Amino acid sequence: DVVQSERRRTLRTRMILRQCKLCLVPAGMTPSSRRYYEAVAAKCVPVLLADHFEPAFASLVPIERYAVRAPQATPEHLPAVVRAALQRWPRLYAGVERARPALLFDLGFDSLRASRAGGDVAGDATGVGGGGEGCDAAHAVLMELRARFYMRSAQKHRRELCLGTTARDGAELAAAGEGSSLAPCARPS
Repeated sequence: DVVQSERRRTLRTRMILRQCKLCLVPAGMTPSSRRYYEAVAAKCVPVLLADHFEPAFASLVPIERYAVRAPQATPEHLPAVVRAALQRWPRLYAGVERARPALLFDLGFDSLRASRAGGDVAGDATGVGGGGEGCDAAHAVLMELRARFYMRSAQKHRRELCLGTTARDGAELAAAGEGSSLAPCARPS
């Protein structure tokens, strides 16, 4: 059966990745890469051969803390990048451990339950500080959305303060076509 064959292949790949310290993640056809998430799930430090790859939640867990990049255009530099990564491996591996729950679904709930039950949970699962609460990808999505909402709210409030308008006045200006192209605090002369 094709499904069973694919599952066996996937399990074999995961077992092999778990034995590796570093996992190569070449550029793919899309901005994201399944290989990247497979490496993180297997607790393997990703070595990105993708110049423009930005993982999910990069603002929560900076990629430099748990992965390395090798330039796509110069693959001959890869051995030097790998040697340098192996020297930093303990710190990168610790970063992978902290990043995993923020990047993969349903990994942070156990640490969250343990922290609420008085278990030993060292630090925030996202690696960005905090009070020992677990965080998985679902929590990271909510945190990212909350941050974007507050950022937009703050920008709107600063714009209103700067232009001396209220939300109602701003809507009237926009409807009249005035002020819509003004940058915050840029006033016509």
